[in-house]
Amino acid sequence: MFIDYKNCTLCGSKKLIKLQSNSSKKSFYVDAIISDLCLTKKDLNKIKLYQCQICKTKLHSPWFTKDISRRIYSSIYGQHHRNWSNLINFVDKNKLPNHGNLFEILKQKIKVNNYAEYNSPFMGLFLNFFNYEYNINVNSTKIIHSSLIKYLTSRQLAGKKILLNKNRNLLLNNY
Repeated sequence: MFIDYKNCTLCGSKKLIKLQSNSSKKSFYVDAIISDLCLTKKDLNKIKLYQCQICKTKLHSPWFTKDISRRIYSSIYGQHHRNWSNLINFVDKNKLPNHGNLFEILKQKIKVNNYAEYNSPFMGLFLNFFNYEYNINVNSTKIIHSSLIKYLTSRQLAGKKILLNKNRNLLLNNY
């Protein structure tokens, strides 16, 4: 479940110094990780904090394996509240997430043909790209949002192809 890191995960340097670890604070996410992975406080106390002397990256060692990290990110930590708040603010108020001028810089410097957000939708620049490409109003976003909810809900119900196709067409016909 855990793997020891002897090198910096960013630059590969072996020059790591141990820092004073802060004890983990209780939160919804920590509780969910402990529960889902059947961990104990002793397991968490094994995790120490290090900093790379070359690039200053902070990392924990031991840390979760890639498979366990993917599981945490996909099903435990994937319930992040802010991303859905970003979508609701966009739908209700046509308000985009605040990324400073990152979107404008990327738009000027890089031609992005396709953009997607994996496992944590609406935390990145998806809404900015969507708004830029379609330039739609609040009423339209509410229609799209409603259609998406119906479409995604219908995907959970076996044998509801009529509903699925109707909502998919409604979604595609709106934009």
